[in-house]
Amino acid sequence: WANKTLFHPDSLVNRSSLVQDLAEFCVILPKQQTYLSLSEAIDIIVEIAKKNRLNAKLSTWNLSNKRILTDQIKEAWLQWKFGSFKTEIPISRIQFAELINATINPFELHQIDHNGTFKPTY
Repeated sequence: WANKTLFHPDSLVNRSSLVQDLAEFCVILPKQQTYLSLSEAIDIIVEIAKKNRLNAKLSTWNLSNKRILTDQIKEAWLQWKFGSFKTEIPISRIQFAELINATINPFELHQIDHNGTFKPTY
């Protein structure tokens, strides 16, 4: 047993890894850029919300309008103390994790076991 942290929160989100990791939630088109931008992360959130029919009435986030959602995220970004808000910059893994968790709460969408495998929902 070794005491290791494998999350690497300060690393940037690698697009090719994310394509595989979020395949159950949405389709992410491969692009030339290695890292995911904040704007693309917001697009992913909107896509996941649409695919999973997340009801805006049950959320304080406007998940159907990217412009409004971006404004809401900008406000939260400052509260999360993530620094300046620029949609074109690559985002870190901790920023993406906070963003996804706050807006769509993915662990409420699908059951996932301790190995990261989706459990069937009946």
